[in-house]
Amino acid sequence: MKQQILWTAISLSLGLGLFGVGCAKSNSSAGTSPSVINVVTPPPGTVSPTGSSAGSSTAVFVPDSLTVMNTYVATHPLNAPSNFQINVSLSDIGGSRFAGSLVLTYTDNGQTYTGSFATGTGTNKVSYQNKDTGKSEAEFNQWFVYNGTKVFHAFLQDQYGAIVMVVDSTGSNGDGGTPSEVSGSIWFKNFSPTYAVQSPEKCWFIRIGPYDCRTFIGANDIINTTSALYPGNGYTKLGKFSGLNYKSAFNLN
Repeated sequence: MKQQILWTAISLSLGLGLFGVGCAKSNSSAGTSPSVINVVTPPPGTVSPTGSSAGSSTAVFVPDSLTVMNTYVATHPLNAPSNFQINVSLSDIGGSRFAGSLVLTYTDNGQTYTGSFATGTGTNKVSYQNKDTGKSEAEFNQWFVYNGTKVFHAFLQDQYGAIVMVVDSTGSNGDGGTPSEVSGSIWFKNFSPTYAVQSPEKCWFIRIGPYDCRTFIGANDIINTTSALYPGNGYTKLGKFSGLNYKSAFNLN
């Protein structure tokens, strides 16, 4: 009898663990998802400043498809989402490492949905075999030159998953010129269903389990953010952004 009760409890726990997962974003709403996404965005130069603040820039965001947006959202079906935008506020916290936030918003069924992702400004306290102990939480958020082009990576997370922001077009081509606007893509990876308590350690320092969001992994199992332009290791391209003001988004004078 005790064994039967034990197996019943385990089955119930596994079943419940499948709920409430995804890079989820605010308010729930019901609706039947169409087969294709009808992306409605403002014309260039007319992006609404909703959610903007001093030291940030808002830009048009275009998702790759409704299917990928539904995977990203996870907690409610999409009907006819539109007005996709991202707001970026990153600052150099030392060593040319950038920390801050990225907010993704869209409208569906008359409601605004928001996903807020952040990078810490502190240092990593613990890590497996001390490989990342003492590193800045923004260690991998940096500009670099890839195949002759000036590009940028940033890891950010919320309670449901992680994103990697990739800037792949600045117009400067590594020559030191200052761009006015930049464009690129957003990639996401939802955390796996789990009852495990989320660690205070940033997911890009976690090496095993449901909260591991690493990519660009190089020698000695350490992230080498300059080794590739786009993330792998389970990341999915969510969409592209354009018209992001370089100085405002990165708080540069």
